[in-house]
Amino acid sequence: MKERALDLVKDKVIKVVARSVAAEVLTYLNPAGGVVGTLGKLFKAAGWLVTNINTVKDLTIVARKLVQQVTNIKEGQSGSDQRCR
Repeated sequence: MKERALDLVKDKVIKVVARSVAAEVLTYLNPAGGVVGTLGKLFKAAGWLVTNINTVKDLTIVARKLVQQVTNIKEGQSGSDQRCR
């Protein structure tokens, strides 16, 4: 169940990001200097990822802990005897 939940979250995030990126890129694919705008956006996105990689990593860890807690509850373990690690 944990892998399924993580896969669902991952698929949703990928779809949302892909749609946003596709819409943004399409606005720059015009003859009036769209390539420069597109490269600028890609550079900006890469910079954001480098700057925020630890936050993204922490978010992934929190999501995994959340899935583990849901799995524990489903299996009948109480949350009081399980500490987040």
